[in-house]
Amino acid sequence: MSIRAITIGAAITAALFFGVRFYGHKQYKAGYDMAHKDQAVVIAQAYEKVREIERQRQAAIEVIRHDALLQIEQIEMDRDSADATSERLRKELARYRANATNACSATGGPSAQDPIGVLIGVLEGLESTGREIAEYADRAKVAGLACEGAYRTLTE
Repeated sequence: MSIRAITIGAAITAALFFGVRFYGHKQYKAGYDMAHKDQAVVIAQAYEKVREIERQRQAAIEVIRHDALLQIEQIEMDRDSADATSERLRKELARYRANATNACSATGGPSAQDPIGVLIGVLEGLESTGREIAEYADRAKVAGLACEGAYRTLTE
């Protein structure tokens, strides 16, 4: 065999080797790029799914918050109604007190105690304290139910 044939054979072998290597690298890079794109798509889909879940949870919490605000508004309307009723009762009691002090006493002297006044004082004290406690309890109940509802939306 001549040197020329060996050189041509070596050149062809080297060309084939580098050609196959280049082609293999190109195929590897194409596969790697495709896998990278697929992975990016999967990650984007996962992020979108998480965002959707967060939007659903936030919407559920907003519904719960809105319901709680409506309940608090109802409590305040009930309180205003109770205030109006209480004011009417105070006026009625003041009228009774005025009638009791204007009544003629059989003994001729002033009485030592004003039983109507004592009754009015006790009634007003009980009414205002009871209203404060009831309003606090109603607000605590609404807040507790709203908190439980929000927690339920997170655990479902």
